Amino acid sequence: GARCLYILLAWAGTSVQVRDKSKQTLVHALARSGNVLGMRVLLQLYPAVFPTLANAYDRWLRTPLHWAVVNAQLEAARFLLANGAEKQPAVDEQRVRALLRRTSQKYETPLEIAVRLAEQGSPDGEHYAELVEMLRA
Repeated sequence: GARCLYILLAWAGTSVQVRDKSKQTLVHALARSGNVLGMRVLLQLYPAVFPTLANAYDRWLRTPLHWAVVNAQLEAARFLLANGAEKQPAVDEQRVRALLRRTSQKYETPLEIAVRLAEQGSPDGEHYAELVEMLRA
């Protein structure tokens, strides 16, 4: 499935760095859904570009790691961290102010998201607690 997707994208001449209207990359989508196999294939096909994609921001200033954390995707988070994703991505204040003008959402790091969701008593609480440990390590 994942390999076929990338072959089709390459055949169509689509850049692996393509973004959707929310400025999300393929790695954002794969991380959000926990598709580690897809990320592994992407890393194999584009090893020089993968770290850039793993740290790309979307319109909400979230990286693929943010989305793996939001969706309690432990293995996806582990894969991203092992392959170049930053635990605490740096964001400049100007970008944060621009975000606040567009939305009521405040900027949070992946760790801050994991802590918040772990404390909310979510059904995925154990996963969030493990993500907190992983991000603090």
